[in-house]
Amino acid sequence: EQVTLEVAQDVLHHSEYGVTGFQPKIRFTDLGEYGISFLVVLRIRNIVDEATLRHQFIKRIYKKYKEEGIALLIRKD
Repeated sequence: EQVTLEVAQDVLHHSEYGVTGFQPKIRFTDLGEYGISFLVVLRIRNIVDEATLRHQFIKRIYKKYKEEGIALLIRKD
């Protein structure tokens, strides 16, 4: 959770699309046999920037999880 929040804060602080004063939030949504599902809440400046900010966050979180040895289970629903 802490690693994810740190990345979210950094993305908001450095992206031109995020609201820098907003504190990101994590909402756990499911605890399953193979892991925990959760949502990350970020605030964007403009609705048209949502996809770009999401793209930036996913790239950064994937890299950070890899560095930290945090395994990802990719669901194929």
